[in-house]
Amino acid sequence: MNDPFALLGVDEAADDETVRAAYLQQVRACPPDRDPERFQAIRRAYEGIADARDRLAVRLFHAPDPDLPTLLAPSLQEGPPVPPTMQTLQALFSASVQAFRWPTGQGKV
Repeated sequence: MNDPFALLGVDEAADDETVRAAYLQQVRACPPDRDPERFQAIRRAYEGIADARDRLAVRLFHAPDPDLPTLLAPSLQEGPPVPPTMQTLQALFSASVQAFRWPTGQGKV
């Protein structure tokens, strides 16, 4: 899934009005009769993050694709398996916690 926030040019913490305004601006810049494929991508992006609940779902469940060669490299090495060190696990956990962004806004999500 492409990043709908980047496609519409809004921050992940944007509110409903900001997302809607960015969507309308993108539609004016790229109407359906000029570039139908791009228009459909813009429409899908807006539908995916139109409200706070949708934006939260995207942030929680649509993680970027992992770098599989890097993840698989340790298991493809010859010799006995090498378990990850505690430092490696702590660094991965710390990075995932820092990457998580709590939703902002005034209403409940």
